[in-house]
Amino acid sequence: LRIGKRADRIHHKLEQEALKTAKKTTIVSPTWKKDIENIGANNVDVIYWGYDEDDFAGNNPEPDKKFSIVHAGQLGYDRRPDTFIKALGDLAKENPDLGKNLEIKFAGTVDYSIKENIIAKGLESNYISLGNIPRPEAIELNLKSHIQLLPLNIADNAKGRIPGKLFENMRAKRPILCLGPVDSDVAGILKNTDSGSSFDYNDENGIKLFIKDIYKKYKSGSNNVKSMNIEQFDVKKQVEKLSGFLSEITN
Repeated sequence: LRIGKRADRIHHKLEQEALKTAKKTTIVSPTWKKDIENIGANNVDVIYWGYDEDDFAGNNPEPDKKFSIVHAGQLGYDRRPDTFIKALGDLAKENPDLGKNLEIKFAGTVDYSIKENIIAKGLESNYISLGNIPRPEAIELNLKSHIQLLPLNIADNAKGRIPGKLFENMRAKRPILCLGPVDSDVAGILKNTDSGSSFDYNDENGIKLFIKDIYKKYKSGSNNVKSMNIEQFDVKKQVEKLSGFLSEITN
């Protein structure tokens, strides 16, 4: 144990020295940028994961006829949307029309406890388990959806954690419902681009109001979001940024 702690101290010291002497340091989120600046990093900039426009070329499907709420990816114990599922169950009972039109489409690995909760809240007939699907199908799933669910990891570093799927969700231009810290980097990006809203995992009222608002738009046939400035997250833009940094430190 003593050796392990000494090794950790040496590693931390080397890390600090590397950050202090590096001509340029890149990181994936604004929060983590501040974190490493606080331990001595200089000349730090953010490069986002981004989305690839080629993945969306020629793919412009009609929205689902049903009011679909989708998620593609892993839904594990650290992302259990219990309050979200309760909100859906309550809304389906309060508004039979919504309950009749609702489809919950989850692709990928879904924890058994989440499936059990869906059944317990009376949503079994609304739930469609798609299992593991190819990436192009996952992108089309988002493009056809009415709400894209984006649960962040329930973890101490969630504020600065930006999942790669955020950028593909934004490019799909369908409303995003994010679950996680309301002061997270993801929440800030959603707000600044008008791509969706972020709610605390336990904010049942906020989640219900968001879903009810989107359902009204679904019924009126005007459910696309008018995202602003998402082109900055195109991977080509991010590569251009990286190229500029390389030129900066080599000249």
